[in-house]
Amino acid sequence: MRLGPYDGRLRELILRLKNSQGEGLGESLGDLWAKQAQERLRELHADIIIPIPLHWWRHWLRGYNQSETLARSVARHLQLPCKTGYLRRIRNTPRQTGQTPTGRRENVRNAFQARSCAGLRNKTVLLIDDVLTTGTTCSAAAKALRQAGAARVVVAVLAHSLR
Repeated sequence: MRLGPYDGRLRELILRLKNSQGEGLGESLGDLWAKQAQERLRELHADIIIPIPLHWWRHWLRGYNQSETLARSVARHLQLPCKTGYLRRIRNTPRQTGQTPTGRRENVRNAFQARSCAGLRNKTVLLIDDVLTTGTTCSAAAKALRQAGAARVVVAVLAHSLR
């Protein structure tokens, strides 16, 4: 992550967000993020919001999906539908942390599957994730959404890690 005076605090918040006790924190961060970025997010002219899904096993272990919690907050502020069932992670991929960029691409290749449905066809999707490092997870998810009929996929992330 980019170093700065609040770097340690931001890193700590993101790590807390990724544990089973982080759902309330995710709701608060999502609300703050949505309020702060509302104007820029509206300019994207999204039709629907879709979070990056966790594999069902990781979701069960953690108890919630941090990207889904953030997406619901953003959707509420933008008054857009948040469609959690439109995109699934069909493989239980190892964590991206610590992998090389090439390893990250291989890890998420064909890991996502989107529902082909009228609610997605020719729509602009706002894809929400918590952290973007190399962009491979969002890229793989966006590819699945476009293959299922989305006209455009725009990614919004809470934090960006610089490598």
